[in-house]
Amino acid sequence: MPYTQGLQMFTALQRMGVPSRLLVYPDETHFVTKPQNARLWWTEVHGWFARWLR
Repeated sequence: MPYTQGLQMFTALQRMGVPSRLLVYPDETHFVTKPQNARLWWTEVHGWFARWLR
C-alpha cells in the first residue's frame, strides 16, 4: 500500500493501543514480491500472531 496509507493505519493502531510495528519496504509496491523482503514480512507476521493470538 502507499506509504502514507500505511502510516495512517499504523498511527491509528498505535492510538488505540494495538501492539504494532510499521514495516517499510521502499523497493516494493502494494505486494511484497522480492523473496528476501517476503521472508522478512512473513517472519514478522508469524511472530506477531504467535505472540498476540495465543
